[in-house]
Amino acid sequence: MNIKVTAMDITAYKGGALVVNLFHKVKTPGGATGAVDKALGGIITSMIKDGQITGALEETTVIPTYGKIGASRVVVVGLGKKEEFD
Repeated sequence: MNIKVTAMDITAYKGGALVVNLFHKVKTPGGATGAVDKALGGIITSMIKDGQITGALEETTVIPTYGKIGASRVVVVGLGKKEEFD
């Protein structure tokens, strides 16, 4: 496995998978996750509203991007409750 960390516009990343995070019960993602959500037409927010993504600790959801951004898929990883995150 090859993991690379780079500072850049997250939606410009080209590669196999892009990993973003989400705290439990967040209704509208912000930061990098929000930027990816916007670039994908709000699919992450829609999946949150439908209960498909909750942000529960260690929950992972793989979303195909269908060429809307450089990465072929986005992996949303749940961080659990914000007040318990350390």
